Formats: sequence, structure tokens, C-alpha cells
Amino acid sequence: AFALQVTDGAIFAAGAQEGSYYAVIELLEQQGCRWFMPGDLGEVVPALKTVEVKTQTTVQAPSFSTRWFQMPDKDWQLRLRCGGFFFPAAHGLPEPRVKVNPQTGEIEPKEYAEFFALRKGKRSTRQHCLSSPKFIAYVVEQVKARRKKGAGPVIGMGPNDGSGFCECPNCTALDAGDFDPFCNEISVTDRYIWFFNQVLKGVSDEYPDTKIAFYIYANYMRPPQRERPDPRIIGALAPIALDRVHGFSNPVSPEKSYAKWLYREWGKIMPELYDRGYWSNLACPGFTFIIVDRLRDEIPACHALGVKGWRVETFPNYGPQFPSMYVAGKLMWNHTTDVDALLADCYEKFFGP
Repeated sequence: AFALQVTDGAIFAAGAQEGSYYAVIELLEQQGCRWFMPGDLGEVVPALKTVEVKTQTTVQAPSFSTRWFQMPDKDWQLRLRCGGFFFPAAHGLPEPRVKVNPQTGEIEPKEYAEFFALRKGKRSTRQHCLSSPKFIAYVVEQVKARRKKGAGPVIGMGPNDGSGFCECPNCTALDAGDFDPFCNEISVTDRYIWFFNQVLKGVSDEYPDTKIAFYIYANYMRPPQRERPDPRIIGALAPIALDRVHGFSNPVSPEKSYAKWLYREWGKIMPELYDRGYWSNLACPGFTFIIVDRLRDEIPACHALGVKGWRVETFPNYGPQFPSMYVAGKLMWNHTTDVDALLADCYEKFFGP
């Protein structure tokens, strides 16, 4: 949040954390400066003979506490007032270093073999055996070791990207039999929520403030049917298989109604829910990809659903997406932004007469 106060002969710009920077950006935007995309092409700085600043007390706070594009141009993102907590989840769980014997196909050292998924009678390093008490104990110790070295309190973890989940009787018994139609497989959400709950129980004696952050993704995207997540589990929805073009309310895309249902249901059981969605055309990243209508629909809807913030996958191909990412940044800061007025200003200042 920030405050920008202009009185006779003085300008005060102040805020917590990045807030003072945002206050200066607000002041410059009032003078007509814009940053529509990274680099010289996207920068608009008017030539003014006289700089006039209106008397004001302007106070602003972000609609979402987390606002990040997953792209490298941090300076540009900050000019769009991106910032806050960076959701740390990642693919993979803490595991020991092992190798697979090329002759036998067995995992070595053998004492770690039970840490990994049982697939068609053989252990595979593709995923993990979550029901293994030894593996749970190992992950607990690894999390404690990270915390002792200063990491945390939020620890990112989750399945490896892709399939190959354990088929042992103990792991499959953790599933609730919920079929995911978009993956055409049984959801494995319940087994992972159960596993995260065990890890948090194990670290609570020394580090009770630990949180686990994970991607709600692939065939662990549907909410758990049986397990209740510990309140210290935080998730970011990553609906990779769902429509990337239309908004929640678009009548030609029923799967986006399903996506909205996912946000609503996860929000009922998870105090902190984030968005790790896709504002990109994964199939052909260089193609023109304009999603302004989706963004102006979805971002305010997510605010109403209680989503805490954003860390979305985007590509640095700003031209083919223009002005989508600019609109997204403005809406993440203020979900009530007048998008029509924003676009009119964008067209005039970027393209000119």
C-alpha cells in the first residue's frame, strides 16, 4: 500500500515495502508516463514544458497480496505494481541421491528403493511411494534441516511433473476413487493431502509455523474427497488442461465454469489459495494471443472467490500478447479497474493518433 500526498510546495510519497516505489510510479503516471511492455518500445514518457502536480491525498492498496508474472522482466513488473509474496511451490519432493542400475533396473542404494513408486512390480524414480513410513520420516527430517538452515517457513513441494504414480496397495488405498475427466485417471489428490498432513505433523514439534505450498495440477487438481487439508497447506491452482482463451462466465466454454467450481471448492477448505494459471499459448507461444476479455472476467471473479494472489505462467513475447499483460497487471493491483478506459488510454498513448 502507499500514500501520495501533494500540498502547496511539497510532495510526500511513502509506503511499506515496495509501496514508496509504487507511489512514485503513480506520480509519474499522473504526468502521462506509461510502461505498456518491457523495453523502449513499451515506454511512453511525454515531453512537458511544465510539470504540474495536483493537490491530493491518494491512498491505494493492492487487491491481491501476491502479483507476479512468471517472466524475467522484474523492473517492468514493478512498474505495473507487481510484488508481494512469491508462491514457492515446485515439482518434486525431498529425496536422496540414487541411481538406477542399467543392468538390473534396480534402484541403488537399495535401502532407498522403497521411497519410490511401485509400477508394474518394479520401483520407478518417476514418482514416490507416499505411504512408506521411512520416506515420510526422511522428508520430515529434510524439511527440518532446511528450516534449521534458515529456509521457510513456506516450503514448496509436490509430485514430479507428469504421471507414474505409485500403484502399491497402501498408496492406492489413500485415493478416494474420484475420477478426473480431464486427465482420464483417478484423482490422486487425497493421497498427497494425506502425505502433506503427515509431514506437517512430523515437523510441528520443532517448526510449528511451517507451511507446505504445492501446485493443484494435473490429476491432483480436483479437491480431496476424504482427507481434510491441514490449514498450513497452501495451494496454487494450475489448470493446465483447461481453456486458456475464455473467462469463467463465457457460455461457449463450459470447462471454464468447471474451473470456477474448482476455485470455489478449494477455497472452502484452504485458507490460502493462489493462482498458478496460464496466461500464454503453450501450443504456439509466438502466435497472437489476446486474452483481455478473459482477464477482465476472471481476475475480479477470483477476488470474489477469495484467491489471495497470482504467480502465472507467461512468456516474454509481449508484442503478440499486447495489451493483455498490461491489463492483467493493472487488474491484479486493482480488480475494479475500468478496463475500457484503460484500453482507450493504452491505444492513444501507445499507438498515437
